[in-house]
Amino acid sequence: EERSYLPTLGGEYPLSLGIMDDELVVFCEDVFYSIAGFGETSFAMRKISDGLRFICPHSPITTQGMVIFASDQGIMAYFGGGGNGFRSLMARSYRNQWIEDLAANTAAFQGGIATDDRVFGDYVFAPDTTTTIQYRLYYRPMVEDGEHEPWIHIDRRTRRDRTIGQLFFP
Repeated sequence: EERSYLPTLGGEYPLSLGIMDDELVVFCEDVFYSIAGFGETSFAMRKISDGLRFICPHSPITTQGMVIFASDQGIMAYFGGGGNGFRSLMARSYRNQWIEDLAANTAAFQGGIATDDRVFGDYVFAPDTTTTIQYRLYYRPMVEDGEHEPWIHIDRRTRRDRTIGQLFFP
């Protein structure tokens, strides 16, 4: 069988990749892996998650010392260091709303896209255009001031355009 993907430890198909310092983070649907090494023979793959589902291949963004991505439990961040490096970036009330929105619009979330507005310090996740929701996480206070969670704004858009800042969808 010819493969056009990196074989993982459990044989899962990689859906997306992220970079965290010297780690390559491999996002599969039900498991995440870290690949690290410093030469042709020293690369090692290790499993770094259990119980967290990855939902959108266009959601990982590396910024400010973390990889932010969309999961079944909300918007999460990976700070490196294996399984202990994951943290939810959504307060419980927002996380519960995310889970409800995801259940009602699964395909839209799977087809969503994210961007990093570095001018304002926002991670923006927009489900596919069938919905009018944007999730904005203003991470600058967390990064610069040490706050535990970013500020969250859920934009229930009514304009029906398909823009996120200066990013336009075809």
